[in-house]
Amino acid sequence: MDTHQTSTDQTRVAGSVIDLSACATVSLSEAARVIGIHRSTAWELHKRGEFPIPVLEIGSRLRVAKVHLEAFVLGPAVEGQLA
Repeated sequence: MDTHQTSTDQTRVAGSVIDLSACATVSLSEAARVIGIHRSTAWELHKRGEFPIPVLEIGSRLRVAKVHLEAFVLGPAVEGQLA
């Protein structure tokens, strides 16, 4: 998977730029795309409680906090900054 930072507010994933400054969360489908899995796989993992990133249930919508998504993608270097 081709993921890298383009600036402090943008991440490029497989040719697409996700604006990290627009809001604090992304949809479960967007998070799935960032980590390189199909949205139906993400949904199944969420239903089983196995999605690797915390999922927020806001009404009927499933959202993932960008800070948690970034920590998962970038690994331990970012996790230390979240504490």
